[in-house]
Amino acid sequence: VSEWGHDFRTAYLKLGDNSRAFCFSGHNGETIPTLGLTGTASFDVLSDVQREVGLQNNSDIVRPEKLEREELKFKIKNIPAIKIGAGTDFWTLHNSVFEAKKQGLLNVLQNDLISEPHLRECNANSFSDFIKYQGNNSNCGIIFCPHSTDKMPSGVQYIANYLRQQFPDVAHLIGEYYGSGDSSSLEQVQDDFKSNKITLLVATKAFGMGIDKPNIRFTLHITHPISIEGFYQEAGRAGRDRKNAVCYVLHCNNLLVPNSKGKDVSVARNIQDTFLFNSFKGSDYEKSITLELLDRITFPHTSNKDQTQDVIFSDLGREVRFGKPFPNPNSTMIYINGGEFGQTYGRIRFNGLISETNGNNMCSEVEATQLLNSMTQFVRDTNPNNLNLLEWLQVVNVTPEKQGIEFIISQIPNNQTSVITIGLENNGVQQTLEYLNLNFNPSFEYAMVKNSTNFCQSDDDFINNLKTNYKRT
Repeated sequence: VSEWGHDFRTAYLKLGDNSRAFCFSGHNGETIPTLGLTGTASFDVLSDVQREVGLQNNSDIVRPEKLEREELKFKIKNIPAIKIGAGTDFWTLHNSVFEAKKQGLLNVLQNDLISEPHLRECNANSFSDFIKYQGNNSNCGIIFCPHSTDKMPSGVQYIANYLRQQFPDVAHLIGEYYGSGDSSSLEQVQDDFKSNKITLLVATKAFGMGIDKPNIRFTLHITHPISIEGFYQEAGRAGRDRKNAVCYVLHCNNLLVPNSKGKDVSVARNIQDTFLFNSFKGSDYEKSITLELLDRITFPHTSNKDQTQDVIFSDLGREVRFGKPFPNPNSTMIYINGGEFGQTYGRIRFNGLISETNGNNMCSEVEATQLLNSMTQFVRDTNPNNLNLLEWLQVVNVTPEKQGIEFIISQIPNNQTSVITIGLENNGVQQTLEYLNLNFNPSFEYAMVKNSTNFCQSDDDFINNLKTNYKRT
């Protein structure tokens, strides 16, 4: 209702209005009583919820006298500073810090956790013994990481694989969860964790919303959470049965070279700043968008190829790419690949739009067939002129530019209203793509360029991201 409502679940902001408009008790036309529950909301968030849901009186809010959880013990584990040479680039320092944290993580699991007086009732002789399957009496834990990748030692996949190697006898009890994963697999992981088939979960902060699992005995954050409130919520997953639990944070105080504001910041602070900047790019950026919309309204120009890829990701949650031999005009088929090199679901023949799962290495044959059939059906539904598939994929859908908001408002008569449609993006990505295709390589794709704009604070960041994404695909 508060954070999610303002960010990406804006429909939640209408819960209060809609409940009053449509949910009647059947008694004298009164609305039904509404009860909102939260375990971790700050006073700012509670005030926001009170305003958005429409709770008018202070008596409508029941707040706890204290937020302390006496069963939770919080510990910050210091990781010794890494000695590195002057002028070391950020990613070398980042990886060095998290390699050290990896060893610190191992030390916490093998020593601190086992000898922790607060967890004496767990009675374990080793970490493998600590998380072994014991039905509802199992001791479970969550390790929070800032990234999902297996390419960096701060990633969920990397840490999970590392722990499976270190504890092979309980490797089957170690699971991983991150928001960009396959939805059906994530649901299975969540169910397995709740039923103790997985007792150690390595996850990003995407895990846990609405989870009330009683036997989580520890949480561990590889780096600092993004906020105190976020930490309280994530660490608060532990000890829900009111039995003792420990919440660890690994801290390393290495400094970086000065950032854009001339300040030395730690790797942990840099990660937080990067996520923050990617969501809120600063007042200059916001002003430029506002001024552009006042002057003119433009819309993204996307090809049928890019639209098809977006539809499949939206409907099925799978990242797909049209592969080679596209755009060879003599081709008879086109391969449907995953997001990274070597991944494929199969291919589609131009003649008759026949799909084949040959070479599928991404999912079951049934799922691959469903995906390919969804793609061919989308083509049939949106290709009224029955163009050749290659020709159709390259068609760019252009939405004409409109007069800006300032002009439109000036034309509205007094005491009248008008609907103004504004694109969530302009056509900058398409213009950049056309330039790259014309001057460098026709293999550049819309999604590749768009994804390269993420986590950019400079032109060099964009170019480096573009190089990385090009090599990756």
